[in-house]
Amino acid sequence: MKAKIFAKLKQEYSSLGLGDEYLMSKADSLAATGLVTDDNIDAVVACQRKELEGLQKANDKRVTDALEKERKKHEEETRKKEQEAEEARRKAEEEAAAKKKGEHTDPVTNPDVEALRKQVEELTAAGKKRDEEYAANLKTLTDSRDSLGKQVKDLVDKNAAAEAAAAKAARNAMIMAKAKELGVPQWRIDEGFTIAEDASEEVITETLTKVANNINTNILPGSRGGFPLAGNEPTKEDLASIAASLVK
Repeated sequence: MKAKIFAKLKQEYSSLGLGDEYLMSKADSLAATGLVTDDNIDAVVACQRKELEGLQKANDKRVTDALEKERKKHEEETRKKEQEAEEARRKAEEEAAAKKKGEHTDPVTNPDVEALRKQVEELTAAGKKRDEEYAANLKTLTDSRDSLGKQVKDLVDKNAAAEAAAAKAARNAMIMAKAKELGVPQWRIDEGFTIAEDASEEVITETLTKVANNINTNILPGSRGGFPLAGNEPTKEDLASIAASLVK
């Protein structure tokens, strides 16, 4: 009989959404009375409508109340989170403004803001490290460039000095050779010659030729300005002329 009552209850009241478990419990309680028979089962099931509809309404109200409670709870949590986010944003803005002015406020403790701040700090630290590495590399390159430039300058200066010394030595050797070629005596060569540093070879030859001619003229026998022949006494003028020709 219990199964029959359950089948009738489910057929009649399934739209109320009470569920098989409750309807089975109701069928069990009706069958336990021993008053339900095949003849009155429809009437007994019909008599359950008011009770079951009332139960369904009560259940609906509980569900509605539960949903409303959950909705309010959700709204409250949402509002609270929005307030926390707004408070965190406000504190972050205040802290940023305070830092800019050199003031101090309590640190923001909101996890999201803290995570963002940590990320910003990490990026800032990474950027600072990158700048320091760039500056160090730039200094190394600059020092290397300066050192190389100094080495090159030293080599250029040494080379220029060596070339100048070689050129001067070659010029002096050329003057000595030209003087000997023109017959200038060694004692006159040792005294040196007054010749400009930038004098051309033509000017040098001309100057040495004059020196050689002066010496040769002054030492010709029998000449007024030269050494006299044996038996002749030189005059004071002759001696002065010879001395003047020998002066550099």
